Amino acid sequence: LGSGWRHFWSRLASERRVPAAMSTPEGSEQYPRDVPVQPGMPEGWKGTERQYSAKSKLAGQVYVRYYSLDGRHRHVCSPKQVITIDCQERGVDPKPAIENYLRLQKERQDREAEVRRQEREAKGKLLGEAREAAIQRFRDAYGPLQGPLVYSFEGWTTRWHYQPNCDQVMVEYLDTEGNSWKLLKDLECALQTRIENGDDHVVRKMISDAQARVDPAEFAMGSKRAREMQGVFEISPGSGAAKVMSQEERIEERRRREEERRAKAGGDSSKRRRLGRLVLDPEGPRQSDWAAVEEKAQIRIAQPRFGKLLSERGFSGSTELVGVCDISPERRFRKRLCGVYFQMPEPFGGRPCYQKLLHSPSCPSGIGCDSIYITWNSGSSIWEIKVGLLGSPGIIARSAECVGESTGSLVSTAPGPWLVQDGDGEFQEDSGLHIFAATVAE
Repeated sequence: LGSGWRHFWSRLASERRVPAAMSTPEGSEQYPRDVPVQPGMPEGWKGTERQYSAKSKLAGQVYVRYYSLDGRHRHVCSPKQVITIDCQERGVDPKPAIENYLRLQKERQDREAEVRRQEREAKGKLLGEAREAAIQRFRDAYGPLQGPLVYSFEGWTTRWHYQPNCDQVMVEYLDTEGNSWKLLKDLECALQTRIENGDDHVVRKMISDAQARVDPAEFAMGSKRAREMQGVFEISPGSGAAKVMSQEERIEERRRREEERRAKAGGDSSKRRRLGRLVLDPEGPRQSDWAAVEEKAQIRIAQPRFGKLLSERGFSGSTELVGVCDISPERRFRKRLCGVYFQMPEPFGGRPCYQKLLHSPSCPSGIGCDSIYITWNSGSSIWEIKVGLLGSPGIIARSAECVGESTGSLVSTAPGPWLVQDGDGEFQEDSGLHIFAATVAE
C-alpha cells in the first residue's frame, strides 16, 4: 500500500471501524479441510480452509491459510505471500510470478463473468441497453405489463408483502416454476427472451387468456388485506387457494425456499453459494438526525456537513463525495448501503475508491467510517459496493457491466440497473438504487 493509504488509516479509519464480513459455510461442511491452491501459485503447497471457533466473534466464518508440503512454512495468509516466499527461496524476482498469478485470476474472472452472462441471458435477465431494448420490443407488441394482468396469468401466484418500515406494500409474482418477479420490467424482458427463443405462441396465449379474466378490483384487494394484517397475503387465482403469513412466518418461508433452491442447485454450486453469502448487521452503526440518510433529499443535506468535517481534517476541497440512496425498501441491507461515501486518497483497481462515512459525535473529529466500500472490479468491468477492501468476498451490490474505457469511469456514471443481494448470494435488480456526486468544497 502507498503512503497515502497508510496516512489515511492512521488519520481517520482507526477512529471507527466495523468488522468486515467473511464467507459463511454451509452447515454440512467439515473443517479444517484441504483445498487446492489457485492457478499461478507454486507447486509444493496446499491450502486449508478453517472455521473460527465458537469463542471467536467471527464464529462460524471460514478462512484459508497456506502450508508448504515440506512443513517449513505454515499459516501463510495469501497467494501473493506464497509466491513471494517461493521466489525468494529460489533467488528470483517475485514480480513476474505475481503478475502471472494476477493474469490467470483475471482470465478466470472473465470466464466466470461470461458464464454468468450466458446464464442471465438464458433466463431472460439481460443488462443495460440489451435489457431496455428487449423491454421496448415486448411493449411494442403487447404494451407494458400491469399488476392485474400478471395476477391473472394461469398457474401463477401473487404475494402482497406489507413493509412495516416504510408502510408500503410490495407485490411479488411467482411463475409456474417458482421463479420470483418483483419488477414488471424484469418480467417483460424475460418474456421477450422467451418469445425470441421460439415461445411466441405460449406467451401470446398466456397474455390473451389473462386479458379475458383480468379484474383490477380483485387485484387491489390483495394490497388491502396485506396492510390490514400487516403481513403477507398470497393467492393463486386459478385454484382459489389463499394464504396469510405473519412477518415471522414470511421469514421462515423465505428460508425454506432458499434451502429448496440450494438442494435443487446441488453439485459444484455449494462453494459459490458459500462465498456469496454475507454475515453482516443490516442496521450497522447507529446514525441519527441529519446523518441517518436513505433518500436523495437527505443525502443532499448530509453531503455538505460531512464535507465540512472532512475539510476541518485537512482533506482537499476536490475530494469527491458520492451519495448512495433510494434503494428499494425490501432490500435487507438498505440502511447499510445508503449514505455518503468519500473518495479515498489512492485509487483501487485503477479507479477511484470510496468509503462510507459515519457521524461520530464521540470522536474528537466528529467523523468516522464504516467498513463499506465502493470499488472498481477491473476483471468484470463493474463497480461493486462491498464489505471490507482487501481480500473480502462480501459484495452487497454491483453495477451493470461498463462497456468501453469511458463508460462508468466514475461510480456516479456507472450504468444500471444495479444488482443487490440480501445476504443469500442471490443478486436481484434494484432499479431505485441511485448514486450521485459532489465534492468537499460544495
